Amino acid sequence: MKDDEERELLELVRKTFIEEADFLLSDCEAALLNLNDEDSRKESLGEIFRIAHSFKGSGAAAQYFDLASFAHSVEDCLSALRAQPEKVTNEVISILLRAFDKIKVRVEDFKNEDDENEWEVSEILQEIQSTTNILEGKNADPNLGEMLVNSGVVAEEDIEDAVKEQKKDRLEKPETQKKIGEYLVEDNKVSKKTIDNAIAFQKDIRKAAQNIETPSQDSERKNIHSVDKNHVSQIPKKSPNTATEKKTKAKAATTLKIASDRVDSVMDLVGELVVIKSQILESQKSKNLKQLDSLFALLDKTVRDIYERTLSMRMTSLKSLFLKLQRQVFDLSNELQKKVELKTYGDDTELDRSIIEKIGDPLIHIVRNSLDHGLEM
Repeated sequence: MKDDEERELLELVRKTFIEEADFLLSDCEAALLNLNDEDSRKESLGEIFRIAHSFKGSGAAAQYFDLASFAHSVEDCLSALRAQPEKVTNEVISILLRAFDKIKVRVEDFKNEDDENEWEVSEILQEIQSTTNILEGKNADPNLGEMLVNSGVVAEEDIEDAVKEQKKDRLEKPETQKKIGEYLVEDNKVSKKTIDNAIAFQKDIRKAAQNIETPSQDSERKNIHSVDKNHVSQIPKKSPNTATEKKTKAKAATTLKIASDRVDSVMDLVGELVVIKSQILESQKSKNLKQLDSLFALLDKTVRDIYERTLSMRMTSLKSLFLKLQRQVFDLSNELQKKVELKTYGDDTELDRSIIEKIGDPLIHIVRNSLDHGLEM
């Protein structure tokens, strides 16, 4: 009986976590894209930190321990950034955006009850930890062995064996010094190409570290990619079928965020309906036709009001759509190394949710084409 109660409680905690996650991620992305605004940077960093903290705490409570651990690493990075907000660069923003993209992928897994699905975060986790080390004045260079283990290429035991061989050779054959990667290749634990790609990834991390350590003082920062993803993608994984590549098995129920005053107004009108019904019944008994006509007119007006206010619950502001456009501009401008500022107006304008869903993809396509083909350096 106790086990059943604990299971029900866990299901309730998980349901609440999933319902809140989408709203937290939306608020987080807006705050991240606002980090280049120096006037509100501290406030934005505080909001992002609180969201990462929520994912860490709520994730652990829901027993989603992999997500909680990942969020903890992100929280550490944000904590260091809050102490040094001047170190925020496009490279840092890009890393954080991709980190929360990973959280979004995992939340989708939870929605579709794919808890056991492999969640590949080793590469972005390495970038986050390196960024944190830079901000805290520690060595930021990622360890080759850790990278290969985190990527699932080799086991920890393989690295330990290679280190033992290296130490032995230093004592017995100091003239033939070799690196850890060479021992792994000789022992057929990994290919030379994989080692070369991992080393290239190390260099990219080091290059990104220089951009974080010496951020541009120019208000219009130069957009540079933090990491060459071609190197990362070439480090083979044991299981290439990651959460980002798979299609979701089932469509999760949609959760709408509705202002409480709108719900209250509908409830008030429903209460009026109950009163009108009682008055109509009384008028029928007394056969007061004049009062009945008045009550039916009031009933008609109240029903129309309920209909209109119920429809308004499906109305969504354009803010969420504009946020997607801002993210596209940020990512693509970095990729193309073009300085672009997207200005939007009428964020509070509301449309039916179905309309926003239909116009979203075409608008994103237009913006991407404008950056790619319509704007020159």
